[in-house]
Amino acid sequence: MVNEGSNDLDNNTEKRSSALSHMLQFAQKYTNTNIIMLNIPLRHDSAMNPQINLEIQDFNTKLSKRAKLFMHVDLVEMNSDRKYFTKHGFHLNNVDKDKLAKVIALQINKIINPSLMTSL
Repeated sequence: MVNEGSNDLDNNTEKRSSALSHMLQFAQKYTNTNIIMLNIPLRHDSAMNPQINLEIQDFNTKLSKRAKLFMHVDLVEMNSDRKYFTKHGFHLNNVDKDKLAKVIALQINKIINPSLMTSL
């Protein structure tokens, strides 16, 4: 599983480009391995520059388009609603962590046993 965080993107265009590039290079290098990537959740903390969420959305759009090019890569979309974050708004709350874990587990089950998923 591959995951980047919003701290990895801060206000540095070169850093964002590098993060996306590294994730895609990883996918290219390990074509014989199933890979689950997570998009980056929006930030809701008070210290956050509003521009960062636009940059995160841009990053996620690029990641989504490029991840579709790989048959062995699945992208899990993280929920970015404010209600799924802690009071300070930067980390997922326990409820959403549990939901995310279940989504990832379901994705792993789908990869391991695709015939089970078609019968659901």
